[in-house]
Amino acid sequence: MAAGSSGTVIDVSLLSPSGLLIDANTVSPDVYHESGDGFAVYYIDNPEPGDWTVNIYGASVPPEGTDVSASATADPSTTPPDIDGDSCINDAELQTAVGSQASGGLRDPLDPWDYMNPSGDGVNRVDDILLVVQAYFDDDSDGTPGLPPYAAGYNPDTDRTLVGPNAWNLGPPNGLQRVDDILNSVKQYFHDCS
Repeated sequence: MAAGSSGTVIDVSLLSPSGLLIDANTVSPDVYHESGDGFAVYYIDNPEPGDWTVNIYGASVPPEGTDVSASATADPSTTPPDIDGDSCINDAELQTAVGSQASGGLRDPLDPWDYMNPSGDGVNRVDDILLVVQAYFDDDSDGTPGLPPYAAGYNPDTDRTLVGPNAWNLGPPNGLQRVDDILNSVKQYFHDCS
């Protein structure tokens, strides 16, 4: 479920068919919530069947009012959500147990750069390292390194910066494909999100 309104602050809550209130303060492994300037998004794993109610409150609205749009979709597939599109599902990235980095944990499900898997299959093996090696010196030299539009031959999937504090905590590309990118890929070896 997503709701949005440009230039305003909205509070969105959901009421399940059984009367369970789900809002920004809800803590549940089945509920993921993200909000920001003018938007709110909820992902609910295994929602109960029936009619749901969406409540939208304009916490900060201009005197003339504002347009608000809301949409809800049901995904009958069994594919769990991957909000940031980095080939690592949200549930995997939200793991906090020591050692969970090997299954994608200790990462941010809203950061598309913190999980490096150039092949996009969620399984970090030698093929991913070789993709990074093959991109060696294929730089994004178009004046905006690491940002679109990309220079011909450059692929941001093989370019990451190390942000730490752990060896697998990566950040956005810097436009330079060098040895550090190969090492960053090696540090993702066997960190699988499949």
